Amino acid sequence: MDGPPNLRLYKECPNCGMRSFGRYDRYCTHCAAELTDFYGQLAGIAEYAKSMLIDFLDGSRWTALNISLGEIPDLATEDIRANGNIMFNKGATLRVLAECWNEVESALDDWREGNGFDYPIRNVEELHVFSVRRHAEMIRREITSDFENGELDDEGIAEAVARLKG
Repeated sequence: MDGPPNLRLYKECPNCGMRSFGRYDRYCTHCAAELTDFYGQLAGIAEYAKSMLIDFLDGSRWTALNISLGEIPDLATEDIRANGNIMFNKGATLRVLAECWNEVESALDDWREGNGFDYPIRNVEELHVFSVRRHAEMIRREITSDFENGELDDEGIAEAVARLKG
């Protein structure tokens, strides 16, 4: 793991308050003012998934204690999957997908390896949600690969959160 996850999804213009979703945006697309937080990194798909896993394990400890490890990614991403989107608009979603395309491809490859066929994609919002959910599963497998019984105890949850936070 590469350190604590970044959950920052946008940069805000100090002049007009518009949100900018591009990782490399330096100027506001609405008023052309320079973004004061230009150098701040925005979250990628895997970072966002990692933060959702941390939130679930920290905030739903009792549930995490009573389910199998394989159920954790579904429960951690339940809200975004039910809502059907992550970002605030289609343009933002397209931008994130373009800038994080390697992470989208690794999610699709992971699906193909596990299922033997391509994931049926209907729209960009679904692709974004799918990618976050799949990264949550890949990260869960990575951090729990050496847990023996397929379930977590209090110590296992603390260890998993520590691994996620890096």
